[in-house]
Amino acid sequence: MAYRTGGDTKCAHCGEIDTDRKCRTCNDPVCPRCGDNVRSCPDSPAWHAFLGLTAGVSRVDARARVAWVDHRNPWVGDQQADWRPRLFDLRRFAWLSELPILDGKPLLVTDRYALELEPPYLLKWYELTTGKRTAMTYSAPLPTVSGLPGVGFDGGFAYLDPTYSKVVVGVWERPSDLPRPAEPVALPPHRVEIAEYKLPHAPINAFAVDDSRDLLVCAINETFFALASYGIALYRMREGKLEHVSETITAKGTARWIAVAGDWLAVEVNMLHSRHIELRRMSPNLAVGPVVFRYEADRGRLSADGRYFARAEHSTLLLHDLETDTTTRYDDHEARIDQVRFASDDGALLTTDIAGNLILRPRTRSGYASTVVSVEVGR
Repeated sequence: MAYRTGGDTKCAHCGEIDTDRKCRTCNDPVCPRCGDNVRSCPDSPAWHAFLGLTAGVSRVDARARVAWVDHRNPWVGDQQADWRPRLFDLRRFAWLSELPILDGKPLLVTDRYALELEPPYLLKWYELTTGKRTAMTYSAPLPTVSGLPGVGFDGGFAYLDPTYSKVVVGVWERPSDLPRPAEPVALPPHRVEIAEYKLPHAPINAFAVDDSRDLLVCAINETFFALASYGIALYRMREGKLEHVSETITAKGTARWIAVAGDWLAVEVNMLHSRHIELRRMSPNLAVGPVVFRYEADRGRLSADGRYFARAEHSTLLLHDLETDTTTRYDDHEARIDQVRFASDDGALLTTDIAGNLILRPRTRSGYASTVVSVEVGR
């Protein structure tokens, strides 16, 4: 509810004295920042947008503010596919711009820029709003990227080198004369500090970074004749060195994806004829326990606080509250869900399907929004 103080109207969402519009959900006066962010309203519904039949979301920044959308030309063959990358603003639910094709797939996309690696010495970022490119030259060669996707977090990024034996972590800093923004990725980096961590187990098949605890979690697959198994190892990242903090566990199957959040460790496991996701609880000293939950699904994500686990079963989204052990079902997609993503601040849950639909569910007082409102997307 908006209120007045000294003749000025305060924003109903954040309290700023700079209202110039009304919230599209609650119709209260709001400031420009809240007016451009559909998730700023505590009563916000889930928002649906149709991006196009040829659209595929390939990158989303850590806080789910901007989606990098590739449009594939269906009239050319797979070997000559024409990709037209575009940016979609997940705060205003509108297209931002159509981009030139970059030299390669970006390592990371934030709400302001795309980060690229050009071996051996250049790290570049492309400012999405201005089109400006900036390059940073390193004296030592930078490791190239392996076939596994990189990991982006609020303060930087991480990726594997082609030997699958080193994790490369980049953390960006800002000029000291600039105030630290409330949103860590709001400004282009002043410089990027690169650190390499050589893994005692090589090659690894999946990894995750918990930057809040300087924690690196690795999955190592092993095969003995026809028997496949995987191991989990946890390390602290300390000035270019790894400190082993937890005993390695071994389980059946091949690990394809791994995540850590709060007290939970999630692993996607590929068996001979099936695929499932295992959730294990971690103790305060980061010891990994036995499997607590097992899901017959191959697409799932943990929320950043470890409270929720979201998974897709064809066109159905299932949200498991790990605290209360209750599951909420969402049947708003009509095609197979191909991506499930939580924002790193847990402010939203994003899903996309193979028919070009995108649904963003803001977090509410009782979970994530269930009422879906469709938005016309301007071209």
